[in-house]
Amino acid sequence: MFQIADGISLCKVNHSERKYFDELVPLKTGTSYNSYIVRGTEKTALIDASYPQTASEFFRQIEGLERLDYIVANHGEQDHSGLLPEIMRRYPNAKLLTNAKCRGLILDAMSLDESRVETVDESSSYDLGGKTLKFYMAPWVHWPDTMFTFVPETRVLFTCDFLGAHSTLDACFAPEDESTLAAAKTYYAEIMMPYRAHCAKYIKLVREIDPLVICPSHGSAYDNPEFILRAYEAWTADSCKKLAAIPYVSMYGNSVKMAEYLSEKLSERGVSTVMVDVVNGDLGEYLKAIVDAGAIVYASSVVLAFPHPAMANIVYLTNLLKPKAKYFAVIGSLGWGGMLVKRITDMLATSKPELIGDVVAKGKPTAEDFARLSALAQTIAERLA
Repeated sequence: MFQIADGISLCKVNHSERKYFDELVPLKTGTSYNSYIVRGTEKTALIDASYPQTASEFFRQIEGLERLDYIVANHGEQDHSGLLPEIMRRYPNAKLLTNAKCRGLILDAMSLDESRVETVDESSSYDLGGKTLKFYMAPWVHWPDTMFTFVPETRVLFTCDFLGAHSTLDACFAPEDESTLAAAKTYYAEIMMPYRAHCAKYIKLVREIDPLVICPSHGSAYDNPEFILRAYEAWTADSCKKLAAIPYVSMYGNSVKMAEYLSEKLSERGVSTVMVDVVNGDLGEYLKAIVDAGAIVYASSVVLAFPHPAMANIVYLTNLLKPKAKYFAVIGSLGWGGMLVKRITDMLATSKPELIGDVVAKGKPTAEDFARLSALAQTIAERLA
Protein backbone atom coordinates (compact mmCIF):
# COMPACT_ATOMS: atom_id res chain seq x y z
CA MET A 1 0.00 0.00 0.00
CA PHE A 2 1.14 3.54 -0.79
CA GLN A 3 0.07 6.81 0.83
CA ILE A 4 -1.47 9.19 -1.73
CA ALA A 5 -2.68 11.88 0.67
CA ASP A 6 -4.04 12.17 4.19
CA GLY A 7 -6.46 9.28 4.62
CA ILE A 8 -6.04 8.03 1.03
CA SER A 9 -4.03 4.92 0.13
CA LEU A 10 -3.20 3.17 -3.13
CA CYS A 11 -3.60 -0.59 -3.41
CA LYS A 12 -1.49 -1.36 -6.48
CA VAL A 13 -1.54 -4.92 -7.78
CA ASN A 14 1.11 -5.56 -10.40
CA HIS A 15 0.40 -8.23 -13.01
CA SER A 16 3.82 -8.66 -14.58
CA GLU A 17 2.92 -12.05 -16.05
CA ARG A 18 0.18 -10.67 -18.27
CA LYS A 19 1.44 -10.72 -21.86
CA TYR A 20 -1.50 -9.21 -23.74
CA PHE A 21 -4.18 -6.69 -22.86
CA ASP A 22 -7.62 -7.54 -24.24
CA GLU A 23 -5.81 -10.47 -25.90
CA LEU A 24 -4.67 -7.92 -28.47
CA VAL A 25 -1.96 -5.53 -27.38
CA PRO A 26 1.42 -6.91 -26.23
CA LEU A 27 2.49 -5.80 -22.76
CA LYS A 28 6.25 -5.39 -22.37
CA THR A 29 6.20 -5.46 -18.58
CA GLY A 30 2.61 -6.42 -17.84
CA THR A 31 0.21 -3.97 -16.23
CA SER A 32 -1.18 -2.96 -12.84
CA TYR A 33 -4.66 -2.61 -11.38
CA ASN A 34 -5.12 0.24 -8.93
CA SER A 35 -7.68 0.49 -6.18
CA TYR A 36 -7.80 3.28 -3.63
CA ILE A 37 -8.93 3.36 -0.01
CA VAL A 38 -10.41 6.61 1.29
CA ARG A 39 -10.78 6.80 5.09
CA GLY A 40 -12.92 9.41 6.76
CA THR A 41 -13.47 9.75 10.49
CA GLU A 42 -16.75 7.85 10.22
CA LYS A 43 -16.75 5.77 7.07
CA THR A 44 -14.37 4.11 4.60
CA ALA A 45 -14.66 3.74 0.83
CA LEU A 46 -12.87 1.61 -1.75
CA ILE A 47 -12.48 3.26 -5.15
CA ASP A 48 -12.62 0.54 -7.83
CA ALA A 49 -11.97 -3.16 -7.36
CA SER A 50 -9.41 -5.32 -9.17
CA TYR A 51 -8.83 -8.15 -11.65
CA PRO A 52 -9.97 -11.64 -10.54
CA GLN A 53 -6.69 -13.29 -11.61
CA THR A 54 -4.84 -11.21 -9.03
CA ALA A 55 -7.29 -11.74 -6.17
CA SER A 56 -4.78 -13.20 -3.69
CA GLU A 57 -2.46 -10.17 -3.94
CA PHE A 58 -5.35 -7.71 -3.77
CA PHE A 59 -6.79 -9.24 -0.59
CA ARG A 60 -3.34 -9.57 0.93
CA GLN A 61 -2.87 -5.82 0.59
CA ILE A 62 -6.24 -4.91 2.15
CA GLU A 63 -6.31 -7.63 4.82
CA GLY A 64 -6.08 -5.00 7.56
CA LEU A 65 -9.18 -3.21 6.31
CA GLU A 66 -11.70 -4.10 8.99
CA ARG A 67 -14.53 -1.87 7.85
CA LEU A 68 -15.79 -0.94 4.41
CA ASP A 69 -18.90 1.16 3.95
CA TYR A 70 -18.79 1.98 0.24
CA ILE A 71 -17.31 0.51 -2.90
CA VAL A 72 -17.20 2.90 -5.84
CA ALA A 73 -17.24 1.42 -9.36
CA ASN A 74 -16.06 4.10 -11.79
CA HIS A 75 -16.26 1.64 -14.69
CA GLY A 76 -17.66 -1.85 -15.14
CA GLU A 77 -14.90 -3.58 -17.09
CA GLN A 78 -13.62 -6.76 -15.43
CA ASP A 79 -10.09 -5.53 -14.68
CA HIS A 80 -11.69 -3.02 -12.30
CA SER A 81 -14.93 -4.72 -11.25
CA GLY A 82 -14.23 -8.44 -11.48
CA LEU A 83 -13.61 -8.83 -7.74
CA LEU A 84 -16.80 -7.04 -6.69
CA PRO A 85 -18.74 -10.20 -5.76
CA GLU A 86 -15.98 -11.44 -3.45
CA ILE A 87 -15.37 -8.01 -1.92
CA MET A 88 -19.07 -7.60 -1.20
CA ARG A 89 -19.18 -11.09 0.30
CA ARG A 90 -16.32 -10.26 2.66
CA TYR A 91 -17.80 -6.87 3.56
CA PRO A 92 -21.54 -7.61 3.87
CA ASN A 93 -22.43 -4.09 5.02
CA ALA A 94 -20.77 -2.30 2.12
CA LYS A 95 -22.86 -0.52 -0.50
CA LEU A 96 -21.80 -0.41 -4.14
CA LEU A 97 -21.94 3.11 -5.62
CA THR A 98 -22.00 3.57 -9.37
CA ASN A 99 -23.81 5.41 -12.15
CA ALA A 100 -26.91 4.08 -13.91
CA LYS A 101 -25.09 2.87 -17.03
CA CYS A 102 -22.36 1.13 -15.09
CA ARG A 103 -24.92 -0.44 -12.76
CA GLY A 104 -26.57 -2.17 -15.68
CA LEU A 105 -23.29 -3.42 -17.13
CA ILE A 106 -22.09 -4.77 -13.79
CA LEU A 107 -25.35 -6.56 -13.06
CA ASP A 108 -25.26 -8.08 -16.55
CA ALA A 109 -21.73 -9.37 -15.97
CA MET A 110 -21.93 -10.79 -12.44
CA SER A 111 -24.29 -11.89 -9.69
CA LEU A 112 -24.77 -9.21 -7.05
CA ASP A 113 -27.46 -8.31 -4.57
CA GLU A 114 -29.19 -5.44 -6.39
CA SER A 115 -30.48 -4.00 -3.11
CA ARG A 116 -26.86 -3.18 -2.18
CA VAL A 117 -26.22 -1.18 -5.37
CA GLU A 118 -26.90 2.55 -5.16
CA THR A 119 -27.03 4.74 -8.27
CA VAL A 120 -25.14 8.03 -8.17
CA ASP A 121 -24.98 11.05 -10.45
CA GLU A 122 -23.31 14.45 -10.38
CA SER A 123 -25.69 15.69 -7.69
CA SER A 124 -24.69 12.85 -5.34
CA SER A 125 -22.40 13.39 -2.38
CA TYR A 126 -21.28 10.91 0.31
CA ASP A 127 -19.83 12.16 3.59
CA LEU A 128 -17.21 9.87 5.09
CA GLY A 129 -16.43 12.24 7.94
CA GLY A 130 -13.98 14.94 6.92
CA LYS A 131 -13.86 13.50 3.43
CA THR A 132 -16.52 13.64 0.73
CA LEU A 133 -17.09 11.58 -2.38
CA LYS A 134 -18.32 13.52 -5.41
CA PHE A 135 -18.87 12.18 -8.92
CA TYR A 136 -18.40 13.43 -12.45
CA MET A 137 -19.88 11.53 -15.38
CA ALA A 138 -17.41 10.94 -18.24
CA PRO A 139 -19.17 8.72 -20.78
CA TRP A 140 -17.18 7.67 -23.83
CA VAL A 141 -13.84 8.72 -22.48
CA HIS A 142 -13.46 4.94 -22.72
CA TRP A 143 -16.72 3.02 -22.22
CA PRO A 144 -20.20 4.62 -22.00
CA ASP A 145 -20.28 3.96 -18.24
CA THR A 146 -17.11 5.74 -17.14
CA MET A 147 -17.17 8.30 -14.33
CA PHE A 148 -14.63 10.06 -12.12
CA THR A 149 -14.68 10.25 -8.31
CA PHE A 150 -13.30 13.29 -6.48
CA VAL A 151 -12.40 13.98 -2.85
CA PRO A 152 -12.52 17.81 -2.63
CA GLU A 153 -10.93 18.06 0.82
CA THR A 154 -7.65 16.61 -0.48
CA ARG A 155 -8.28 17.44 -4.17
CA VAL A 156 -7.59 13.87 -5.25
CA LEU A 157 -9.27 12.75 -8.48
CA PHE A 158 -9.81 9.10 -9.39
CA THR A 159 -10.10 8.77 -13.18
CA CYS A 160 -10.22 4.98 -13.62
CA ASP A 161 -8.83 4.09 -17.09
CA PHE A 162 -8.46 7.71 -18.19
CA LEU A 163 -4.86 9.00 -18.03
CA GLY A 164 -3.48 5.58 -17.14
CA ALA A 165 -0.52 3.54 -18.39
CA HIS A 166 0.42 -0.12 -18.64
CA SER A 167 3.23 0.00 -16.14
CA THR A 168 4.37 -2.16 -13.23
CA LEU A 169 6.67 0.43 -11.76
CA ASP A 170 6.71 -0.16 -8.00
CA ALA A 171 6.09 3.47 -7.15
CA CYS A 172 3.20 5.54 -5.89
CA PHE A 173 3.80 8.52 -8.16
CA ALA A 174 4.94 8.36 -11.77
CA PRO A 175 8.36 9.90 -12.46
CA GLU A 176 8.27 12.75 -14.96
CA ASP A 177 10.48 11.13 -17.57
CA GLU A 178 10.40 9.80 -21.12
CA SER A 179 9.71 6.25 -19.97
CA THR A 180 6.51 7.38 -18.24
CA LEU A 181 5.40 9.38 -21.27
CA ALA A 182 6.10 6.46 -23.61
CA ALA A 183 3.99 4.08 -21.53
CA ALA A 184 1.17 6.61 -21.22
CA LYS A 185 1.28 7.37 -24.95
CA THR A 186 1.09 3.72 -25.98
CA TYR A 187 -1.79 3.22 -23.56
CA TYR A 188 -3.59 6.29 -24.97
CA ALA A 189 -3.12 5.01 -28.52
CA GLU A 190 -4.55 1.57 -27.93
CA ILE A 191 -7.38 2.46 -25.53
CA MET A 192 -8.28 6.14 -25.64
CA MET A 193 -7.49 7.30 -29.19
CA PRO A 194 -10.76 6.07 -30.75
CA TYR A 195 -12.48 8.60 -28.46
CA ARG A 196 -10.04 11.45 -29.05
CA ALA A 197 -12.70 14.19 -29.07
CA HIS A 198 -14.15 12.91 -25.80
CA CYS A 199 -10.67 12.74 -24.26
CA ALA A 200 -10.08 16.38 -25.19
CA LYS A 201 -13.42 17.29 -23.62
CA TYR A 202 -12.64 15.51 -20.36
CA ILE A 203 -9.16 16.97 -20.14
CA LYS A 204 -10.95 20.32 -19.93
CA LEU A 205 -13.20 18.90 -17.21
CA VAL A 206 -10.18 17.70 -15.23
CA ARG A 207 -8.67 21.18 -15.46
CA GLU A 208 -11.94 22.65 -14.16
CA ILE A 209 -11.90 20.21 -11.24
CA ASP A 210 -8.28 21.26 -10.60
CA PRO A 211 -6.96 18.24 -8.67
CA LEU A 212 -3.68 18.16 -6.81
CA VAL A 213 -3.32 14.45 -7.54
CA ILE A 214 -4.66 12.30 -10.40
CA CYS A 215 -5.14 8.62 -9.62
CA PRO A 216 -5.75 6.35 -12.65
CA SER A 217 -6.52 2.64 -12.45
CA HIS A 218 -3.40 1.49 -14.35
CA GLY A 219 0.16 2.66 -13.78
CA SER A 220 1.12 5.18 -11.13
CA ALA A 221 -0.56 8.32 -9.80
CA TYR A 222 0.44 11.84 -10.83
CA ASP A 223 1.30 14.30 -8.07
CA ASN A 224 1.93 16.90 -10.79
CA PRO A 225 -1.20 16.67 -12.98
CA GLU A 226 0.23 19.17 -15.44
CA PHE A 227 2.70 16.54 -16.64
CA ILE A 228 0.05 14.18 -18.01
CA LEU A 229 -2.53 16.84 -18.90
CA ARG A 230 -0.12 18.67 -21.22
CA ALA A 231 0.73 15.40 -22.92
CA TYR A 232 -2.93 14.55 -23.50
CA GLU A 233 -3.63 18.02 -24.84
CA ALA A 234 -0.95 17.46 -27.47
CA TRP A 235 -2.09 13.94 -28.32
CA THR A 236 -5.75 14.90 -28.68
CA ALA A 237 -5.15 18.10 -30.67
CA ASP A 238 -6.19 18.14 -34.32
CA SER A 239 -2.71 19.13 -35.49
CA CYS A 240 -0.26 16.44 -36.61
CA LYS A 241 3.50 16.32 -36.70
CA LYS A 242 5.48 16.24 -39.91
CA LEU A 243 5.75 12.51 -39.45
CA ALA A 244 4.92 9.45 -41.54
CA ALA A 245 4.41 6.05 -39.94
CA ILE A 246 5.48 3.19 -42.23
CA PRO A 247 4.33 -0.27 -41.10
CA TYR A 248 5.79 -2.92 -43.38
CA VAL A 249 5.81 -6.63 -44.09
CA SER A 250 8.07 -8.08 -46.76
CA MET A 251 8.10 -11.74 -47.83
CA TYR A 252 11.06 -11.52 -50.22
CA GLY A 253 12.65 -8.19 -49.33
CA ASN A 254 11.04 -6.10 -52.07
CA SER A 255 8.47 -4.25 -49.96
CA VAL A 256 10.96 -3.36 -47.24
CA LYS A 257 13.39 -2.10 -49.88
CA MET A 258 10.66 0.20 -51.16
CA ALA A 259 9.77 1.30 -47.63
CA GLU A 260 13.39 2.12 -46.80
CA TYR A 261 13.79 4.10 -50.02
CA LEU A 262 10.62 6.07 -49.34
CA SER A 263 11.73 6.75 -45.77
CA GLU A 264 15.06 8.10 -47.06
CA LYS A 265 13.34 10.38 -49.58
CA LEU A 266 10.91 11.65 -46.96
CA SER A 267 13.79 12.42 -44.62
CA GLU A 268 15.47 14.44 -47.39
CA ARG A 269 12.26 16.49 -47.56
CA GLY A 270 12.09 17.15 -43.83
CA VAL A 271 9.53 14.48 -42.95
CA SER A 272 10.38 12.21 -40.02
CA THR A 273 9.49 8.55 -40.34
CA VAL A 274 8.89 5.60 -38.04
CA MET A 275 9.26 2.21 -39.74
CA VAL A 276 7.83 -0.81 -37.93
CA ASP A 277 8.08 -4.46 -38.96
CA VAL A 278 4.51 -5.68 -38.37
CA VAL A 279 5.61 -9.31 -38.00
CA ASN A 280 8.71 -9.08 -35.81
CA GLY A 281 8.56 -5.50 -34.54
CA ASP A 282 6.98 -3.75 -31.58
CA LEU A 283 3.30 -2.94 -32.06
CA GLY A 284 3.61 -0.35 -29.32
CA GLU A 285 6.11 1.63 -31.37
CA TYR A 286 3.64 1.76 -34.25
CA LEU A 287 0.79 2.81 -31.96
CA LYS A 288 2.87 5.62 -30.46
CA ALA A 289 3.81 6.83 -33.94
CA ILE A 290 0.23 7.06 -35.21
CA VAL A 291 -0.76 9.29 -32.28
CA ASP A 292 1.20 12.11 -33.96
CA ALA A 293 1.64 11.03 -37.59
CA GLY A 294 0.13 13.09 -40.36
CA ALA A 295 0.37 10.22 -42.84
CA ILE A 296 0.54 6.44 -42.73
CA VAL A 297 2.17 4.44 -45.52
CA TYR A 298 1.27 0.76 -45.62
CA ALA A 299 4.08 -1.24 -47.22
CA SER A 300 2.96 -4.77 -47.87
CA SER A 301 3.53 -7.97 -49.74
CA VAL A 302 0.55 -9.68 -51.35
CA VAL A 303 -0.75 -13.14 -50.38
CA LEU A 304 -3.30 -14.81 -52.65
CA ALA A 305 -4.29 -11.46 -54.14
CA PHE A 306 -4.86 -9.89 -50.69
CA PRO A 307 -2.64 -7.81 -48.40
CA HIS A 308 -0.39 -9.98 -46.25
CA PRO A 309 -2.48 -11.10 -43.21
CA ALA A 310 -0.11 -9.33 -40.80
CA MET A 311 -0.64 -6.07 -42.69
CA ALA A 312 -4.40 -6.65 -42.90
CA ASN A 313 -4.41 -6.91 -39.10
CA ILE A 314 -2.54 -3.61 -38.78
CA VAL A 315 -4.87 -1.83 -41.20
CA TYR A 316 -7.93 -3.24 -39.43
CA LEU A 317 -6.61 -2.15 -36.03
CA THR A 318 -5.68 1.31 -37.32
CA ASN A 319 -9.17 1.77 -38.71
CA LEU A 320 -10.65 0.90 -35.30
CA LEU A 321 -8.31 3.24 -33.42
CA LYS A 322 -9.06 6.15 -35.78
CA PRO A 323 -5.82 8.14 -35.56
CA LYS A 324 -5.89 11.76 -36.64
CA ALA A 325 -3.67 11.16 -39.70
CA LYS A 326 -5.48 12.68 -42.67
CA TYR A 327 -3.53 10.89 -45.38
CA PHE A 328 -2.41 7.40 -46.29
CA ALA A 329 -0.54 5.70 -49.10
CA VAL A 330 0.04 2.12 -50.15
CA ILE A 331 3.26 0.66 -51.46
CA GLY A 332 4.44 -2.88 -51.93
CA SER A 333 5.22 -5.77 -54.20
CA LEU A 334 3.11 -8.54 -55.66
CA GLY A 335 3.81 -11.73 -57.54
CA TRP A 336 1.19 -12.81 -60.05
CA GLY A 337 -1.53 -10.30 -59.11
CA GLY A 338 -3.78 -8.76 -56.49
CA MET A 339 -5.70 -5.66 -55.49
CA LEU A 340 -3.46 -4.37 -52.71
CA VAL A 341 -4.54 -0.73 -52.85
CA LYS A 342 -8.29 -1.40 -53.08
CA ARG A 343 -8.29 -3.94 -50.28
CA ILE A 344 -6.45 -1.63 -47.89
CA THR A 345 -8.58 1.35 -48.87
CA ASP A 346 -11.76 -0.65 -48.23
CA MET A 347 -10.50 -1.60 -44.77
CA LEU A 348 -10.16 2.09 -43.80
CA ALA A 349 -13.86 2.83 -44.29
CA THR A 350 -14.44 4.02 -40.72
CA SER A 351 -11.48 6.35 -40.24
CA LYS A 352 -11.63 7.58 -43.87
CA PRO A 353 -8.19 9.10 -44.46
CA GLU A 354 -7.40 10.38 -47.94
CA LEU A 355 -5.42 8.14 -50.30
CA ILE A 356 -2.67 10.36 -51.72
CA GLY A 357 -0.66 7.83 -53.69
CA ASP A 358 0.34 4.25 -54.31
CA VAL A 359 3.30 2.42 -55.78
CA VAL A 360 2.89 -1.33 -56.35
CA ALA A 361 5.75 -3.17 -58.01
CA LYS A 362 5.55 -6.47 -59.81
CA GLY A 363 8.23 -8.46 -58.08
CA LYS A 364 11.50 -6.55 -57.80
CA PRO A 365 10.99 -2.77 -57.88
CA THR A 366 12.31 -1.10 -61.04
CA ALA A 367 13.88 2.29 -61.63
CA GLU A 368 10.43 3.52 -62.62
CA ASP A 369 9.01 2.28 -59.31
CA PHE A 370 11.71 4.13 -57.37
CA ALA A 371 10.97 7.29 -59.35
CA ARG A 372 7.32 6.95 -58.37
CA LEU A 373 8.36 6.51 -54.74
CA SER A 374 10.33 9.77 -54.96
CA ALA A 375 7.25 11.49 -56.35
CA LEU A 376 5.15 10.02 -53.54
CA ALA A 377 7.63 11.34 -50.99
CA GLN A 378 7.25 14.80 -52.51
CA THR A 379 3.46 14.57 -52.33
CA ILE A 380 3.52 13.49 -48.67
CA ALA A 381 5.94 16.28 -47.79
CA GLU A 382 3.75 18.87 -49.46
CA ARG A 383 0.62 17.64 -47.69
CA LEU A 384 2.35 17.66 -44.31
CA ALA A 385 4.04 21.03 -44.80
